[in-house]
Amino acid sequence: LEKDIQSQEDITKEHSILALGAIANGSYQQVINHLVTLVPFLIRELQHPNMYIRAIACWTLSRYTKFIMVDNYQEGKEELFKEYLTEILKNFLDKENIVRKSAGTAFQEMINVNKNMIEPYLFDVLKIITNVFDKFAGLNLLSSYEILIILMENFNDQFQNQNLVDDIVKCIVQKWYDLVKANDLLTLPSFFDVINTLIHVGGPFLLDYCDYFLTGCLKIIEANMNEMRSNNYLTTNVDKDLLSKALDTISALAQSFPNYLKNSFNKFNILDFLIEILQAKDLYVIHYTIALIGDITKLELKAIEEKCEKIIEILIPFIELKPKKHENPSEKLSVCNNSIWTIGLLAIFYPQKISPYIDTIMLKFKDILALSKVDITFYLFYRSTNLLYKICH
Repeated sequence: LEKDIQSQEDITKEHSILALGAIANGSYQQVINHLVTLVPFLIRELQHPNMYIRAIACWTLSRYTKFIMVDNYQEGKEELFKEYLTEILKNFLDKENIVRKSAGTAFQEMINVNKNMIEPYLFDVLKIITNVFDKFAGLNLLSSYEILIILMENFNDQFQNQNLVDDIVKCIVQKWYDLVKANDLLTLPSFFDVINTLIHVGGPFLLDYCDYFLTGCLKIIEANMNEMRSNNYLTTNVDKDLLSKALDTISALAQSFPNYLKNSFNKFNILDFLIEILQAKDLYVIHYTIALIGDITKLELKAIEEKCEKIIEILIPFIELKPKKHENPSEKLSVCNNSIWTIGLLAIFYPQKISPYIDTIMLKFKDILALSKVDITFYLFYRSTNLLYKICH
């Protein structure tokens, strides 16, 4: 391998570097003494003219990241790591998608091995990703979305620091605005995961951008509602993944910025949207809708109190586990679980409203517990007994 990876023939070099990466799993201890010379060579190959060699070099280096960041006791260990990180970040901007994805794999492995070594360079990493967003669009950004989510999950405290993350946050918000406006169905679902993670980990300064997130979600919900209305609430022409992510994002806003969402009810008729969505003939959509109703119940809104009876009457029939024809049993369970949870929250905040429905709810529980052949999860059983406790008190 040491001979062949230096071949002048690209195909031989490519295959040899690939083989070197492959033997990392199971033969690491046999290779480790050679890595002092092999790793610097592979780092140089990250700028090879052949895109496949660049990509394979990224992947092979990812297999030996533990050596670079942990097991290398040679002098200049820190400098080798800096060179490795610098070259991988350069490949984030590579013109070829295959190289960018491989660079992302290597960077994710760095975080997995020792994220503390990455933290001092976080500002530089975010600056590079901002440049990636400026340079590329569409499907070319999917690997960057994954990296952003991993960064936010691993460095959530840093994302509270507006001075550190302000540029990337502005970049994310602008990308969100552009994708929603263009109705980019290819990449918008993946970008929702970025937005959701940002809402959960971001600092109070994100309040300035909440209007962008909420209005974008409502635009997507309204477009899909129009499709359902025109098709007798069937979801045949509805992008269910996109709709569910929009509902989930509003839930994230309710959890992270409750006062913002509470005040937003004065501007947007969100609850009427949700009640209408419950007419959908699709358990997957209903599952997310009920979860959102539960989250906004905690806001103690006047609108919830006024429509409490109507919501309870809609939710009670969902407390059942027998799937109808063509219904997915796991989706049925999720809908039942969320219905019990949401009714429980309504019982906490509006006990007087739930009193007339106690007998009906008790009969529903009796039906569930009578299904001896149904696998009732512990979580559902906990939700049911917890709701009974709340009703009795």
